[in-house]
Amino acid sequence: MKKYRARLALNDEGDRIQELIDPGGEGYPDVKWDEIHPWWVVVVDEDEIIACAQVICSKPIGHVEFLSIDEKLNPMQRAYAVKVVYAYSHVSMHQSGVFVARSSVQFGMKHWKKVIKKRWGVHQFDASIFDMRVQ
Repeated sequence: MKKYRARLALNDEGDRIQELIDPGGEGYPDVKWDEIHPWWVVVVDEDEIIACAQVICSKPIGHVEFLSIDEKLNPMQRAYAVKVVYAYSHVSMHQSGVFVARSSVQFGMKHWKKVIKKRWGVHQFDASIFDMRVQ
């Protein structure tokens, strides 16, 4: 299996991140995606972004959100991309002095929940998540 690499997203890659997290383009209308650095981690296969997550290094509890993987990847590639994005996120948080990283998983995405629990996380509680328009 070829190696993927993770890095911080560049501002001009916002459109690709939006495609990954909202394939239909309906979830976040009128949101500007041109100022995303340094808040997003991307996983790259050659020159193509195949996965992303938003990493917020707040203290003492940071957040890894919006884990999104290209649907064209096979199950092995998807699993490897998840491993790479979470490993990079973990290193970023550790270097920033974060003690705990919290991540939410959408209802119905039990496979992601299982992956996170198996490798890194402890399930705390079920919750509903709300987005509030700020601007």
